[in-house]
Amino acid sequence: MSSIHQTYNHGKKLWGSRLIANFVMVSGCMKNPIISSELKLCCLLSHPELTSIQVSESNVLINLVDMKQLEVLINQHRIWPCVYLNIIKHFPNLFPKALLDYLSKKYQKNVHQNHQQLITLGRVLHIFKVANIHAMPIKGVTIAQKYYKDIAKRHGVDIDIIICPDDFYKAHELLLKNEFTSNYFSQLKSHLKKIYLSMYKDVTYIANNGMILELHIRLQNQSGLLSQKYSAALYHRNMSENEYFIYLCYHSARTLHHRLKWLCDIVLMIEQCAFSWENLYAKAISVDAVRCITINLILTETLFKIKLPATASKYFKQDRPTLMLANCSLKNLDQPIRSETFSYNMQILRCNLKLVQRMKSKLLILQSLLKPNKHDINCLPNIPKKLSLIYYFLRPVLLINRILKTK
Repeated sequence: MSSIHQTYNHGKKLWGSRLIANFVMVSGCMKNPIISSELKLCCLLSHPELTSIQVSESNVLINLVDMKQLEVLINQHRIWPCVYLNIIKHFPNLFPKALLDYLSKKYQKNVHQNHQQLITLGRVLHIFKVANIHAMPIKGVTIAQKYYKDIAKRHGVDIDIIICPDDFYKAHELLLKNEFTSNYFSQLKSHLKKIYLSMYKDVTYIANNGMILELHIRLQNQSGLLSQKYSAALYHRNMSENEYFIYLCYHSARTLHHRLKWLCDIVLMIEQCAFSWENLYAKAISVDAVRCITINLILTETLFKIKLPATASKYFKQDRPTLMLANCSLKNLDQPIRSETFSYNMQILRCNLKLVQRMKSKLLILQSLLKPNKHDINCLPNIPKKLSLIYYFLRPVLLINRILKTK
């Protein structure tokens, strides 16, 4: 009991202390409940505009941060635009010139890139509209326009568009005819393309101006409940704000909040939308996304001081996996795990299995592990169609081989 009490007293000094104390006492899995000054400052400076209170809080934290670690987190979380604009506006003399110059270059690059993305997005949507292909942009510049009120204030690495799966090959040919390239997917044989599309939710293209386009046929790789119910709503453009919020919560939680900018999107939606939390939770239950929402709401209170809705508070206190996942996300935000490693992929797998509650959802995730992926296809690209089942039989061997190579 003394160690728990000691940890609680530590937690009382922290930003978001009440919630972190709950993490420690209820889940017992948070080894270091302290949120670094660097992450606190990142959260403050990631706002599109700062209030006078946030300016004061930032002023205090600037004197406490390690500038190199701050730069690491800014890069990891891709929050360069808002951070740069807030520093220039409020604290131009409190940061090293080298960091300011670096952030200035990242900001200018983002301005140009987002402008080009908007042009490319309009072009693709026009191409699809003429061909009678239902399409809807998701995330990226559309979020920047609606919630940041300025496309230059949010970084987006690519353009995301979702279409009906039945229209995919038609859309694919149209993109190729309009100077888009998809070198990897285009070079696959027809039976391998089918295997690829059964495993992955999108195909990547490069426009002639260098912009990256991800063409989605669903919202999840494994085609879970959320994907089944919301994908069609998106490309038919009749998705509600509640449903879009649920999707964004899923998108950020599924990788333990690999990017802080995704949580920033959720914060802005909460601030600007009049959500009925009971109605939203009822919708989340239908797509097995209650834990996704609750984790995000826990983090928005802990890091952004947004009051936790009573519905979420009641839920997370009764659900140990939610607390454990929120704990893991908080640590990952502060001390990011290097992605594309075996240990990272295993942690994400465990995370996704805990995020869902229905056995059917868990089985869909596990079933996806049995399907060949692009690494398997790359290892054996010349297997003919009639022998395609070999991919499934050899997958365990190929997977073990990749694991051994990464060690």
